[in-house]
Amino acid sequence: MVAIPGNGLFSRNRKAYPHLEHIREEIDLLSANIILDGELYSDTLTFQEIVGLVKNETLQPKQEQIKFHVYDMINDQNFQDRSPGLSKTEYCESENKMKEKHAEYVADGYEGIMLRNMTGLYSNARSVHLQKYKELLDEECKIVGFKEGEWEMV
Repeated sequence: MVAIPGNGLFSRNRKAYPHLEHIREEIDLLSANIILDGELYSDTLTFQEIVGLVKNETLQPKQEQIKFHVYDMINDQNFQDRSPGLSKTEYCESENKMKEKHAEYVADGYEGIMLRNMTGLYSNARSVHLQKYKELLDEECKIVGFKEGEWEMV
């Protein structure tokens, strides 16, 4: 999600979200030369509820529970220079510290953490400078039976 003061909120595919007025009003208070990158999030709504409320352009009271979490600013500086004023960013000086932080966030109900290269430049696509880190859950199981489906799958 991209936020541009004076212009509103947009998906990465440039779909506008003018109905999230409570977010747009806050963003419009910022300098016009700032472009923010973030995501819509709520700790009181499920992911499915957020998606439904964002897609529904009819004003609904629950939409007020959705917040715009700013993770980056779009400019030509490295992340270390872009990061002041963004959502909380924690520095881990070792792999062990990073894994401890990961465990804390998983215990709080998150699926993982994001790792950033502090000297990395902004990219509007997948980048080696920003990586998702989460545990791979893998298990082998013995199949003890099956039931043939009733509908034809194409």
